[in-house]
Amino acid sequence: MRNLAIQEIVFSDLIERGDKDPLELIRLKAEFRENGYILLNNLFTRELFDAITKDCEKVFSMCQHRNFTMPGYLTPRKLSVAGGKMISEESVLIPYIYVHYELIAFLSKIVGKDLYTINHKEECFVANYLKAEGETHGWHLDDPMYALIVVLESPGPDNGGCVEFIQDWRTLCRENNLDPHADVNAGVELAESLGRIRSFSLERGECYFLNASENLHRVTPITKKGCKRKVLNMAYDHRSKIEFGQTADILYAQEG
Repeated sequence: MRNLAIQEIVFSDLIERGDKDPLELIRLKAEFRENGYILLNNLFTRELFDAITKDCEKVFSMCQHRNFTMPGYLTPRKLSVAGGKMISEESVLIPYIYVHYELIAFLSKIVGKDLYTINHKEECFVANYLKAEGETHGWHLDDPMYALIVVLESPGPDNGGCVEFIQDWRTLCRENNLDPHADVNAGVELAESLGRIRSFSLERGECYFLNASENLHRVTPITKKGCKRKVLNMAYDHRSKIEFGQTADILYAQEG
């Protein structure tokens, strides 16, 4: 993308909402506080979303495939990925959007706290690509508190690739003497028996904003051949400095 085109996007309206509709912002803030996530339809302008999709074509073509069980969580990672380092090398637009004042200000108002970008070369923004039957991004928590996920391609309804999450995961584990990282499978089984697993699917162009550090979450396996799920995930936190584990490096660091 030409630098002039990037400047036109960066210095124009980035999103469709925000301060333009104060009542909508109040609703989103209350919903996020109550549920730990919100769906954001038509978050970005159509022009910007199309530019993101075009800009990410090379990123997704270069995603590296993973198929392993994540240590600690003992949950599967079967998908193709690109971490922040690769995206920064191949995309001109995504790093600009990630740090854009309008986006960060909007998300900060929803959270009720000033948000910061993440000082982690892989986890700041990532691309996740499920492109075959059975591929999945298993149960996990993120180190950064908040995640904004942009759906660039959807498998469609009833074809898998749904988001599942368990709200207030750490509280559930504490109340049942479970380790929130080491007892994931037992905790998920308990949550299922209690009807605590929530699920939703999204279409191309939709986004969601999740408290990804407090709510255990996963993407369910693709169930139909030929269906694909492409998303861009941007991470933020209200803490200026946070500690990171090894899971992001294990999943996203480039090989070879």
